[in-house]
Amino acid sequence: MSLRTYLKKLRHRWLSIIVNPLSIHISVNLSTACWFKISNRILNRFHYLIESMLFKIRSTVRRASLNSDTI
Repeated sequence: MSLRTYLKKLRHRWLSIIVNPLSIHISVNLSTACWFKISNRILNRFHYLIESMLFKIRSTVRRASLNSDTI
């Protein structure tokens, strides 16, 4: 094996040692960002559902109180 091929192999080995953890770190960050985006969407949907339910309850209570005033 010549010195040139040895240095190429060594360089590839070092690149793989440096790049692999970086790529794992980046993929973990991307997956957590994706998870946060999905959970944020779910939370927003639940928030909308809760708000609409509270609005319906408030409107029925208001309607009931108006009806009781007229009686």
